[in-house]
Amino acid sequence: MYRTIVGNTGTAIMFVDDGTIVYASTEFETCFGHPRTSLVGQIFWDYLPDESDIGSG
Repeated sequence: MYRTIVGNTGTAIMFVDDGTIVYASTEFETCFGHPRTSLVGQIFWDYLPDESDIGSG
């Protein structure tokens, strides 16, 4: 049931267990440009930008 609720919020949401993506919403898939099937099972940290890629404002 939570998948239905989370999947229809229109918000990019993912669930992580011990650093591994176990669920990604459709919006999360859209934001990251990868199909959910390729995101689930991957390491969460691999999808965060490097600190050097983040602008200072």
